[in-house]
Amino acid sequence: GLSLLYFSVAERIGFPLYGVCVPEHFFVRYEDNQRKINIEATAEGMHNPDDYYISEFHIPKDNPFYLKNLGKKEVIGAFYNNRGIIYSTVGLHDQAIADYTRAIQLNPKDTEALNNRGNMYNRQGLYKKAIEDFNRFLEFHPGDPEISYKRGFAYTGLKLYDQAIADFTRTLSSRPLDPEVYYNRGLTHYQNGSYNLALDDFNKVLKINPHDHLAYFSRGLVYHHQNSFNLAIEDYTKTLDIDPQFALAYYNRALAHHNQGLFEQAIEDYTRALELDPYDPYTYYNRGLAYHHLNRYEEAIADYTEVLRLDPHHELAYYDRGLAFFEQERYEPAIGDFTKALERNPEQAMAYFHRCLAYYSQDFYDLAIADYSKALEIDPENFYAYYNRALAHHQQGFYDLAIADYTKALERDSTFADAYFGKGLSCDEVGRITEAREAYEVFIRYALPHHAALVEYAEIRIRALGRN
Repeated sequence: GLSLLYFSVAERIGFPLYGVCVPEHFFVRYEDNQRKINIEATAEGMHNPDDYYISEFHIPKDNPFYLKNLGKKEVIGAFYNNRGIIYSTVGLHDQAIADYTRAIQLNPKDTEALNNRGNMYNRQGLYKKAIEDFNRFLEFHPGDPEISYKRGFAYTGLKLYDQAIADFTRTLSSRPLDPEVYYNRGLTHYQNGSYNLALDDFNKVLKINPHDHLAYFSRGLVYHHQNSFNLAIEDYTKTLDIDPQFALAYYNRALAHHNQGLFEQAIEDYTRALELDPYDPYTYYNRGLAYHHLNRYEEAIADYTEVLRLDPHHELAYYDRGLAFFEQERYEPAIGDFTKALERNPEQAMAYFHRCLAYYSQDFYDLAIADYSKALEIDPENFYAYYNRALAHHQQGFYDLAIADYTKALERDSTFADAYFGKGLSCDEVGRITEAREAYEVFIRYALPHHAALVEYAEIRIRALGRN
């Protein structure tokens, strides 16, 4: 404020006083043909030489704006930039951007305002605009490693991973021992699917700082995606050794256990994650799946219900809760949940398929057939749907329709023993003796140990059909 007052009074009386900017700081300068004096109006008029500012504020060589004498328009621009910084500090991002924009309009070479506006665009997810500002900055300071680093984040936000990696690599040329840059380049390699390169960068981070829990966690993610679950679990455990309050590490370690079929261990870690973050629907959902795998249906249903309390639009929670009800032979609530899942995603073929099974179990054959048909519209290669629709046709006495569906199921899986047996039964009912006998014979060829009783029946029918 005092600097601006000095400048305004000097301008009115024709005194050779100018505004001067350095990064996030403003002062005034007296300069005539003989003398140049930098004046800190807010520090009792202290005088500092230019070299002091160059050293203290790390001003790059040949900067087109800093330490230059500014006229009235440029001074106003500098104050817009400074007010923008204040707005940014208190979270008024739109006002900050507006002030930075005015600053740039008044001072097109104000690289600080370009940097500040680019940073703000990055925060708001306006990555293309951020890149435009950083590019303009780099026209004045080609190869600036800090701006390249920030531009790398913007490229990552646009999923332009190769460009992001190139910018992080440029930054490393001046910050070769900075674990933060290696970490972010590693994350970008990970997002780009370059898992081995990501591992290299996370290993470099941990060599520099063996206590970086995020590097252990992120390396665990890479191992997880490579299906190296034991290595992932080791890294998630190291993460938790350093930060026992890291809920996401418990969650991901639970997923790794889950993927290995270690459902009890998974449930233990999901539960720990929920103790730290009790409002995460994904953790409840996956713990529900683990309970489901262990046939602990009531606990699974409780978790799916909690998911739906937190996220009423979670279609998979409806679907899986429907499955748990179905496993308990609670067909009406199962049908209700499959219906709700389909309301949220009418293209979910498996919801139709399992609602069919629930209808079939209650002898609602017409409803079952309608759902099997809908499932087949979505997934015409689902041989189980053909098989189950054939069963419903058979129960209604529509044997020719049943035979057609058994045939379609077998066209998609020529070793499907149950479909051969069903086709044999339906052909038997309508007197298609040769087809019935052939179906029974192939059934016996592909029958499994649990088919023993059906094999005995098929052998009886083959002998009977042979006599005919």
